[in-house]
Amino acid sequence: MTSTQLSPNNTKYDSILNQCDGTIVKRSVSLRNASYARIGGIAAYCCYPSNLQSLLVLINTLRRENLSFPILGNTTNVLFLDSVEYSCLIFTKLINEVQFNSDAVVASAGCDVTDFCRDLAMRGYTGAEGLEGIPGTIGGAIMMNAGAYGYTISRFLKWIKVLTHDGIVKELERADLVFHNRSAPSLQRCIVLSCGFNFSKGDPLQIEKNMRIFHISRHRSQEWVYPNLGSIFVVPDLNIHGGAMNSLRVMSLLKYYLVLSLVRLWDWRPNFILRRAFPTFNPQVRLLRYFLKGAYASSLCSNCTPNTFVNKDVSALQVLKHILDVKRLCGPNLRIENEVIQDAVLKVTEKKLLARHQNLLHEIYDET
Repeated sequence: MTSTQLSPNNTKYDSILNQCDGTIVKRSVSLRNASYARIGGIAAYCCYPSNLQSLLVLINTLRRENLSFPILGNTTNVLFLDSVEYSCLIFTKLINEVQFNSDAVVASAGCDVTDFCRDLAMRGYTGAEGLEGIPGTIGGAIMMNAGAYGYTISRFLKWIKVLTHDGIVKELERADLVFHNRSAPSLQRCIVLSCGFNFSKGDPLQIEKNMRIFHISRHRSQEWVYPNLGSIFVVPDLNIHGGAMNSLRVMSLLKYYLVLSLVRLWDWRPNFILRRAFPTFNPQVRLLRYFLKGAYASSLCSNCTPNTFVNKDVSALQVLKHILDVKRLCGPNLRIENEVIQDAVLKVTEKKLLARHQNLLHEIYDET
């Protein structure tokens, strides 16, 4: 967890940003309206470089002035606090070029992952079907080694071009990088600029079939009605139900095996038609809510999965409390996946509220 640091006043930012050609700057942006989770305070400046060169100029200029600036894509994994006013946020979403050359594919950091997967399918490339529907950008997906349904973004990666903390642009080979489940340790303190992939040609009909199956499965098992940030925690067995089920097992073996049997029966493949007929019925969540209550019974818990919070017009404080409740319920072997932006603070708008945010974050991170 990083400590909150106050940045210099707006005058310095105005002077710098006015000199950065090729960057669109929006001022006094409400993050409650602009962020993916629809939670957060005000950002004094939101910067959108239109190309790679503009991004590098902006970053290097801000660094020379010792000004902090989170690099963001679609904010699909980011939670903003509503007790502060942020100074400068940089978004890469306009840097979204994709180049195809035989089996070599080069994607810029701001390229949307879902659009990227559809571009691959359109050209008959296989290997990324399971990533369809991930709402982030290529840069963000690489930084957290995003994956789904047995696919990972790093599997067909060949090289990455990054900007190091020292301001040097480097091209890193895949063989020299380390990727783990939902993390890329080798890329800490780096900014992803573009990525090169090697995809092979596949059967177009099979690619389409896979993507349709994964798309339907994603809508059945993941939250898509309310604003959210996807999975809150990375869990060792890729199933957060396991931690909660262990809590239930301690309480009663009979309840444990009852819930386990019903969950497996519902997930049995021949029951697909039944699941499709009742899209709002999810026995995992309902049974765990009934037996365990606590965080699972909260209005912030998604009806699709307990590992996702939903924003039903709530605050960052309520979300952080919910995250901590889920963590306590499911056990200590959880690592938070959502990123909470705590630096690049221009002004504290509510000191007492910020203190409560920091206390909760201390518990969330220190218990991980």
